[in-house]
Amino acid sequence: MKDQIIFLLLVLLSVSISLANADDWNEHKKNYGKTFSSTEEPLRRAIFTANSKAIDEHNALYVQGRVSFTKGKNQFTHLTFAEVETIHMGARHLTTNLTQLPKGCTDHKKAKRATPPSSRDWRQTPGRVGAIKNQGQCG
Repeated sequence: MKDQIIFLLLVLLSVSISLANADDWNEHKKNYGKTFSSTEEPLRRAIFTANSKAIDEHNALYVQGRVSFTKGKNQFTHLTFAEVETIHMGARHLTTNLTQLPKGCTDHKKAKRATPPSSRDWRQTPGRVGAIKNQGQCG
């Protein structure tokens, strides 16, 4: 009887964790406007779950004073690091044609070069330093 109660408690705990993960997953998709095909959904959810677990474990270390910063979930939580790197960090190992720059990007190799001043603090020039923003593939 005691073993059956323990088993039942473990099953209930597993179901409640699964439901919490479903709520987190559905909230993530809603917040970031994500929809996936029926074949891609399980993969993206598994990646999201693994990344969420890693975030929670890291933040537990922060609470213990073992690391100096926290992590959070964002629009990339359903992606692997390699995917984020390839899509948003300028990695060039995609199989797409990267000879053309994404719309809105500047070709820095063709830009005219002027001799820059020896130093400049752009924070001291009004209107020159804006808020942090997602630069997509241009960043």
